[in-house]
Amino acid sequence: MKILLQNYSSILSSEPFYLNECINKTQQLVKCAIWNPTQYSVYDIFDLYQPDVFVCHYRGMNNDILKYFTSSNSKTELAINITGIEAGELETIETLVENGKLKCRFMFSNRYDVFTEVVPSKIKFIRLLPAADLFNINTPLPEFHIESAIIATQYSPLIDELSTHYKTYHKLKLSLEPDEQFDIPVNVIALSSFYKKYENVAVCDRVENAMSQVFFDAFLKSNRLVLKTPKDQEEVLSKIFAQLFVEEDQNEAMVDKIRRQIKLKHTCLNRSAQLLRELGDSESSARIMELTKTL
Repeated sequence: MKILLQNYSSILSSEPFYLNECINKTQQLVKCAIWNPTQYSVYDIFDLYQPDVFVCHYRGMNNDILKYFTSSNSKTELAINITGIEAGELETIETLVENGKLKCRFMFSNRYDVFTEVVPSKIKFIRLLPAADLFNINTPLPEFHIESAIIATQYSPLIDELSTHYKTYHKLKLSLEPDEQFDIPVNVIALSSFYKKYENVAVCDRVENAMSQVFFDAFLKSNRLVLKTPKDQEEVLSKIFAQLFVEEDQNEAMVDKIRRQIKLKHTCLNRSAQLLRELGDSESSARIMELTKTL
């Protein structure tokens, strides 16, 4: 099987990159590649690579992609990430899939089921939750060691409240653009190089952002993680933790328990294995799961 992944990475997710890394570790059972639309046209990449499956984000389904699939009688199956989709957008895509006789294997979302979300009515739907990226490569940074990094997608009073606990700190904004209320703009990939520079890493945001891939990466890679979310979302956060982590040995420290369970159940290896299972390749899925035993 050959899988082509559209580069739909964002400030909060490196999903296409880590899926590519993991799937290519199946020892040639599955071949995988990432397509950046700025490098090749739709027709060029599909004619060149001839994938069996195309994994894309609904926001990246432009007219060229739709024209290719409706006019070429392509046998390529689709798996569409619909995270953040609105009801009208989903209805339009389902209609295009049905009328164009496109082969959509399933749609998937990175959102937890505690959040209200529209889901397809005629196409299979699964959840591919955020996970720790084990393959981000650290880039060289100037030498420094500061008490805390406060990470957020936008300014809120929570940041000011949290900053009173630290003598020195950097405010890191998950954004492509600088912001005068923050010190450094970063994305989830760049953050990997920052974690060990701080005694504490504080993710200070609404739950839907705080429990993105940033949480899993930070928990495994930082010295100490602090999670600060609005009080009115405490119940939502508790429900997510209950879904992700199970009670086990009462003598084990909570931090160690969560870190161990992330390595066991919530890394990019787990999500890649899940994707392959949903695509019907249990052998390749099992081969990836074997790699989790080495963590």
